[in-house]
Amino acid sequence: MLEAIGATNEFLVYRVRINPTESKLVCSGLSTILAAFPSPEALSLSKRLLSHSGDRIRAAALASELLEFFHRMATEPTLLLVDDIDQMDRGSQTVITMVMSRLGSSDFHLVGTVSAVPQDGALAPLAHLGVVPLNFNESLRLLQSLANPNADEAVLRMVCSASSGNPGALLHSLAALSRKELAGEAPITLPFRPQHDIASKIVPEANPIAAKRRTLLARLSC
Repeated sequence: MLEAIGATNEFLVYRVRINPTESKLVCSGLSTILAAFPSPEALSLSKRLLSHSGDRIRAAALASELLEFFHRMATEPTLLLVDDIDQMDRGSQTVITMVMSRLGSSDFHLVGTVSAVPQDGALAPLAHLGVVPLNFNESLRLLQSLANPNADEAVLRMVCSASSGNPGALLHSLAALSRKELAGEAPITLPFRPQHDIASKIVPEANPIAAKRRTLLARLSC
């Protein structure tokens, strides 16, 4: 989703992915955000924030400093995308919420993703937009707008049923079908398989077998 939002020429875009393993380190989230900016000032502030680890932070003072930094960086419309913002440490969540609520009409915009809409905690007061799965008819209309005009509707309906309303799954399944399969002129293997580039990322992570042993098994299976 953030890739789609960031694909714009209207903003200078920075993207940050929060490391959940650092959620216990005070100010690690803010430090990660600042490290995304190619600025000596950002690097210096990022390093200084890490020195807060283990100590209580002065949220208001940090929010003020960060707000001033963001305003200075917004010499042109700027968009900061933060993936898994709810995985930041609590101190960082408190500070970033204070900052976001004070950006006002500036040219600096911040968008973050969360795994679930926060009902309490520092991020709860922020405006949020839920992303829900497409229903069957929405999925079908999306496929019909993207597929070849000669695509068989029964095949498209099959893809919709297998996608569970996930737009990414719809697109991947559509891209994996050949022209004849899409037209209903060739058999289709079910369930739909992920594309090769996706499968190559998933299989090694899901497979506990060591890389050398996988290579050996691959040779033996030839």
